[in-house]
Amino acid sequence: MRYFLIEILGTFYKMNKLMIAGVIATIFLVLKLVEMRYIKKQMKPMRDLIRETIFVFSSSMSGLYLSEQFMDNIPIMSGGNVQVNAFTDAPDF
Repeated sequence: MRYFLIEILGTFYKMNKLMIAGVIATIFLVLKLVEMRYIKKQMKPMRDLIRETIFVFSSSMSGLYLSEQFMDNIPIMSGGNVQVNAFTDAPDF
């Protein structure tokens, strides 16, 4: 299961980050409209919805960027077998 999720994440990182952030923001906007129309039955101003959607877009862009920066530091996600240095002998003191 763990490796399956890592492969899915790898596929998403090959896609354009801008497109992924746009899809996330669009899904957020649609779900917010559905919530306002059918659940709360009270519409908010469109200006507030656009502001929240822009916030979600910028948050997802920065999250994708930061995860890409740290992805190389995680040995399992980089795909290689990393030799871990561990001291296993008796101490000299």
